[in-house]
Amino acid sequence: MPTSSTNDAFSASRSRFEQVCSFMGGETASSLTHWELETKLSVDVRELVRQLYQDHLDLRSSREERLVDVIDAEGNRHTSVEAGHVRQRLLAENPDSTCNGDYAVE
Repeated sequence: MPTSSTNDAFSASRSRFEQVCSFMGGETASSLTHWELETKLSVDVRELVRQLYQDHLDLRSSREERLVDVIDAEGNRHTSVEAGHVRQRLLAENPDSTCNGDYAVE
């Protein structure tokens, strides 16, 4: 059974889903051709899946236990999180990329 915090974690996804449903029931959707509607819905649903995935990753991150020490492959100890590093999906930043969803740290 989902908890209240789990429900809150997916509020952005629920909002996006409601937007899609609202559009589908509206006049604009009714005026589109089947091809136009399918194209619009494909984009909207892809964005919904991205939001669901991000909400899940955020929830997972909030549940993760932070390690006190991290030792890298060269034996260097890291005892704090380095500020200023942003983790971004390469594929999202560069749709023409040949990567398989690898991450880049800036």
